[in-house]
Amino acid sequence: AIPGKHLVPLAEIIGEALGIGAESAGVEAEWRKLVDAGGSELAVLMDLPEAELARFALPKILEGIRRMRAGRLTIVPGYDGVYGKVSLFAKEPESAAPQLALF
Repeated sequence: AIPGKHLVPLAEIIGEALGIGAESAGVEAEWRKLVDAGGSELAVLMDLPEAELARFALPKILEGIRRMRAGRLTIVPGYDGVYGKVSLFAKEPESAAPQLALF
């Protein structure tokens, strides 16, 4: 079988990096800028070297693309009609104190 690649849409990476919704006008403007400079969304997400991306992508967006390429995602599965969530910049959960005894 041909190995598959899992991708996060560029608009979602931009939205999470900027802290705004993926459907907002700011995300669309930044998406257009990246796609115009990179040639296509797929080229930006997969093909362009990081050094070239760094010329026209904001540092936080570049970090999101790096994490997506490396597979460093946080995935919260969905349930009972609730969609799951994929996050690139999720905060690490705070470690709880170890349980010393059951009773």
